Amino acid sequence: MIIKLGNIDVLAVGGAVPPIFVLLTLVLSSVVVVSLLCSQLKQSLLVGYFVCGLILSNSGILSWAGVGDEELIHNLSEIGIVLLLFTLGIEFSVKELKALRKPALLGGGIQVGLCIVIAMGVGMVFDLGWQPSLLIGFMVSLSSTAVSLKTFQDLGLPESPQGRVTLGIALFQDLMTILFMVLLPAIISDSGNSGGGLIYALLKGLGFTAFLVVISRYGLPQMLDAVAKSRSRELFTVTVIGLCAAVALLSGVLGLSPALGAFAAGVVVSESIYSHRVLSDVLPFKDLFLTIFFVSIGLLIDLNVVIDEWVLVLLITFVLVVVKGGIVYMAARLSGLQSSRSLVVAGALCSMGEFSIVVLNRSMDLKVFDTRIEQLILASTALSMALVPSLMKRGVKYCRRRSDRSIHNGKKRRSKIESKWEHEIGMSGKIEGLHDHVIICGYGPVGQNLHKSLQSLQIP
Repeated sequence: MIIKLGNIDVLAVGGAVPPIFVLLTLVLSSVVVVSLLCSQLKQSLLVGYFVCGLILSNSGILSWAGVGDEELIHNLSEIGIVLLLFTLGIEFSVKELKALRKPALLGGGIQVGLCIVIAMGVGMVFDLGWQPSLLIGFMVSLSSTAVSLKTFQDLGLPESPQGRVTLGIALFQDLMTILFMVLLPAIISDSGNSGGGLIYALLKGLGFTAFLVVISRYGLPQMLDAVAKSRSRELFTVTVIGLCAAVALLSGVLGLSPALGAFAAGVVVSESIYSHRVLSDVLPFKDLFLTIFFVSIGLLIDLNVVIDEWVLVLLITFVLVVVKGGIVYMAARLSGLQSSRSLVVAGALCSMGEFSIVVLNRSMDLKVFDTRIEQLILASTALSMALVPSLMKRGVKYCRRRSDRSIHNGKKRRSKIESKWEHEIGMSGKIEGLHDHVIICGYGPVGQNLHKSLQSLQIP
């Protein structure tokens, strides 16, 4: 690779520096500068990440550095999505899904179903055809779990009723994504034997799921036990990342998405007894994966198309946020959540999300949309996701004002059933029959000594 300034060779590195390393260096270096600027201006860092990607891809810096190849940028985007969805998969929990079955099945079903029907109807009105319209409907129905849950954590509300309902609906969206990604190639196929294609796709998806269930019970636990007994943290981390890569590769070979495979690998790990250890090892890198993912979205956006269609981009984003936010609000209310808290859920899930990008990337491979529509979807997705933190913060402020006003006026507007339900759903789990107990987290030398001291004092 040769970096030039005019006709002068500024840096000639031959093949010594891989292009992906140069691209990653430019991305991370520029992120630091843009993030510091956003912090000074008190703006969302997500906006800075998008802007960073836009600047790099449309200023000529990448071409000047010799890393402007579109395939290279797509590869970085795919890596970012795979790693991010693996961490999201680890945070997925079947136990959480059971505990949140009302908002997940009722709220999530209403939200996903209505979004698909409405967006598909709009696509049919504009004569896009039922297949592209269905694809757009599904992309619109998905939200950004990474952005919404991270914002709840930043606000200190991950276990609040609104945070739990958001998680429940997001879990349902994740499950629907797996089904849709399995059926997508058969739905888009132009062959006349669509019924046979759907059956084959379902069998392939069922086979992939059965494989994951088997290794989660009879392969993975034994392997992680053996690795854990070695007391090597490096080996444990390498094993987990290796599992992610292997399942992602298998998913890609089967015609599914590698990102979907990475998410599935995370789900498998989340059901093991070592899920908390895996999460503690991987979680520090989640923000890095999130950064790479959002910058890569900016890298994929063609600013010339966005400038030419800026009115349409803003209109699509506005309609998306308002209509989808209204649907999410209704779903949260029907799930039993208070009105003001439902507004927070609406702000959290009113955008498109990372799985929407996965579906869009898959549609690019299948040549479903032309470049203009792809850019409109990509820009609207990026803009709507960037709005989520601000909308959530405003919703939380409004919710607190309503709560303070109700307390000041001495009003109890909610029923006892609603209050009890919100209290229970705000807790991810509870232990019956235990109270006034000390819980020791960790049982190393310090934990053992603490346990002995508590026993000597007869403290349970």
